[in-house]
Amino acid sequence: MDQSEETAETTTETGIRFLDSIRNARDKTGRPIATNFLTLPDRHIPGYYEVTKLPIALDTIETKLLNREYHNLSALESDCKRMVANAKSFNEKGSALYEDAERVRKTASNFMTRHNPAYRNPNYVAVATPIPDDTHMLDVSMQGTPSYSGRLTMGGAERSARRGSSAISARKSVSIQDDDEDIDPSDPQRFKGRTLEKAQDMIISELIDHEEEGLQIFTPFINLPSRTLTDYYQVIRHPVSLKSLQKRVRGIHGRNAATGISDFHSWDAFEEEVTYVWENAQTYNEDGSEMFNLANEFEETFREKLEAAKALVHKPQAQTLKLKVAEPKQSGIKIKFGAMRDSPSSTPGPSTPARSTPGLLVHNDALERQQQMVSAGVNGARSTVNGGPRNPFTGSGGAIPPLPTSASRSASAASIPVLGNGVKNETATQSPSLNPIHPAHAAVQYGGPLRPTSNSPHPQQQTSSYYTTQASDGPPPGLVPSKFRAKDQDPSDYLLPSVLIQTHPALGLRNPLSFRVPASKTSLHQSVTFTVPASQYQLQITPNIPVAATDRGYRIFVMVNGHRHSENTKLGNQERDKTNPIFECSLGRGGVSKIEVEILAVKVNPKTNKEEVQWEKSTAFVHVLRN
Repeated sequence: MDQSEETAETTTETGIRFLDSIRNARDKTGRPIATNFLTLPDRHIPGYYEVTKLPIALDTIETKLLNREYHNLSALESDCKRMVANAKSFNEKGSALYEDAERVRKTASNFMTRHNPAYRNPNYVAVATPIPDDTHMLDVSMQGTPSYSGRLTMGGAERSARRGSSAISARKSVSIQDDDEDIDPSDPQRFKGRTLEKAQDMIISELIDHEEEGLQIFTPFINLPSRTLTDYYQVIRHPVSLKSLQKRVRGIHGRNAATGISDFHSWDAFEEEVTYVWENAQTYNEDGSEMFNLANEFEETFREKLEAAKALVHKPQAQTLKLKVAEPKQSGIKIKFGAMRDSPSSTPGPSTPARSTPGLLVHNDALERQQQMVSAGVNGARSTVNGGPRNPFTGSGGAIPPLPTSASRSASAASIPVLGNGVKNETATQSPSLNPIHPAHAAVQYGGPLRPTSNSPHPQQQTSSYYTTQASDGPPPGLVPSKFRAKDQDPSDYLLPSVLIQTHPALGLRNPLSFRVPASKTSLHQSVTFTVPASQYQLQITPNIPVAATDRGYRIFVMVNGHRHSENTKLGNQERDKTNPIFECSLGRGGVSKIEVEILAVKVNPKTNKEEVQWEKSTAFVHVLRN
């Protein structure tokens, strides 16, 4: 239906369905969100009607619908926005009624973006109905397009109206020739003979033009939301729209002309980017809302078109270049070492030619000094040249300066005797500063056993791992827990009886998965491995902690791929259950993630009447499929 074809009768019919969707909307816990918006508040509520100049409730909108007072859906949407604005201005931010007002806003926006023809105008911005003192600011025409005669400060309408003409001209400057306007989108052979870029462009174009009952139902996904929705861009880190995908498929970057080369060189890369369209919608909108369900329908439609295209259009093979390199020719250069003809070999001197190597001169004095130094090192004595010790610093045979006397040395560095083979004979004594200090109270939790005492001058070190496989007497009892359960331990005394890992409810999947990892009967550390589909990438982790353990000192740690996660305490109206804390995580597709749940608790040993640390752990390796 075009915007000009709206009448009071069509608006009433669609408006009744709009009110039904608001009344039936529920939050994640199944609680209705519109209970406080069905009728106007009681007149006895102090200050409400002094602050709220234009009170509106759902029954007010219904009465105006039945009286045919709305001639277009834009006017109805404005009244609904005024109702939400009244609730947010009167109630404190973060209160239950304030949060319900935000949920009503989201539900109304999801409905209107699909059914209000005014959203076909890219410059249209829905605004709340002005209060009576500000009616001069806004004039809503019969066609549902607001005309602005003053400054508006709610929703950025002034900025959109100011840049409207430039935005339209920018769109007209980008046009792509398309010769496939008559192709039937339901024809399974329509992708035959197409290139990868052309097939991707056809899929995006079909999603934009997809209609049901004469209405393009995927209109909310064509463009990104307005920048005035600051909370959207705070929640969604990677916004993606069909228009942005179409530009990347056609090779349009900035104001440059289209190159016709897609940014996605494979079907996997293309699919991964399109996935953000419905995942972002499901993350931002309430579970079970119309926009949430529309995102599911968008996913199904896309996957049908993708499978049809992948069956007929394959990824182009990368071209390989073969280079033939000629073998290098053998070099014809030959080097010949001959004897030195003019060598003064007959003249006596310090240098004489070596007999074994022609042309090589050997300095007799240098060779003699080298032989003396080698011999001195073997015998443990100093080398002498010409009867005296050689000074290594001056190169002369002068005397070496004497070393300091033993009286000036430290007492700990006594003279060290030298054996006949030139090796120093060090005693087993060590400096007192090297002795490790182990206070009685410095017990290390979960440390490995100390190595046996030796005569090494180095201090004893502790191993960093939880357990060691080396044979050792181990530390005193109580420092390191055993990794095996006591044979007589009752299951009711387990610290971690089970860990529940299930699909996050926010995904809204029809067949969510649920895995309960029970504790091992023999070991304190349980480990499991399982595989989940690509759609189940968001998980909830719920450890089961006995009530007895929560009554004493305990700590629980949940690590996902080495990063610690905190408990989710924002459960709405649901009370926190400390015996079943909830942790949430998002795993990457196409890989294996490691989830570790570890708990520590203090327990008094009845035999020794001393506090001991109990420990249990559960590890899950989760393989999330890529497709």
